[in-house]
Amino acid sequence: MWVNFIIIAIVCVFAFLSFSGYSLAKNNTDDAPTREKLANKLSQLPYDLEKDEIPQGAMCYSQSPPEYQEQQTEYICPVCGERTFHYTGLKDALEEKGNISYLDNYRNKVKQITKIDVKLDESEFCKNCSPNIKKPKYCIIVTYGENAKPHKTCDVSLDDINLLYDFSEGKKEHSIYYAFLEMEKEKIPIEKYKARLEDLLGTKLK
Repeated sequence: MWVNFIIIAIVCVFAFLSFSGYSLAKNNTDDAPTREKLANKLSQLPYDLEKDEIPQGAMCYSQSPPEYQEQQTEYICPVCGERTFHYTGLKDALEEKGNISYLDNYRNKVKQITKIDVKLDESEFCKNCSPNIKKPKYCIIVTYGENAKPHKTCDVSLDDINLLYDFSEGKKEHSIYYAFLEMEKEKIPIEKYKARLEDLLGTKLK
């Protein structure tokens, strides 16, 4: 009798332990982070690349692609005194035509021309003077006398101004100016630029 009782007790204890182990394992499985659960959790996060930025320690700039990072430049019009802000991306760094970052280069190059009455017209960079201009360009104005109508040419490059300088100085060759390198490299016979000089000067060359 006692033997039967002991056998029944052992069977009951074994059955209880087996059931408890199954329940515990089942509960642990339910709580385990599966791939599907994590994916579902991530999908519920508010994530917008255009509006939200991920903080990166002490960095003080957005993590947008370099070509879209912009530099703000304040322009003060020498004519009306109005302040205009221009934004230039790094992708435009090598393009000096219409780039406000090269303003000092344009001003200095024009000042070097003393044998032609030429002035830099930068009015397109002023929102007050040129409210309808969306993409401002540098212009030059050549004057031939009080009674002559000034000739204006827009969308000029630094090399155009350098060409005028070489021509006004009577040089036989034009030194091509690379703005982003701030240096002159190749030299080309100036007669090859006759058509461009006529455009810039507003007159026919002999």
